Amino acid sequence: AGITMTVRILGALTAVFLLLAQCGAGPLDGGVPRVPACEHAALVPMCPLLYRPVCGTDGHTYSNECVLCVRRRITRQDIQIVKDEIC
Repeated sequence: AGITMTVRILGALTAVFLLLAQCGAGPLDGGVPRVPACEHAALVPMCPLLYRPVCGTDGHTYSNECVLCVRRRITRQDIQIVKDEIC
């Protein structure tokens, strides 16, 4: 009876893990997220009007890395860059 319960628990945990992996719980392009260079964003009052989209680990597309850095500062979330294009 104890072994059967252990097998059931392991099966359930495996199913949950596979479901999370398939639902995109990780980086959107399968790569490793990178930390944005936010040093400059802390020094300037506003971001340039430059369209170089980046995809954040929060699933949002930002118009450029500076805008993502501002969002990080406001929300205090560790948003990283998944890819240098639209999500």
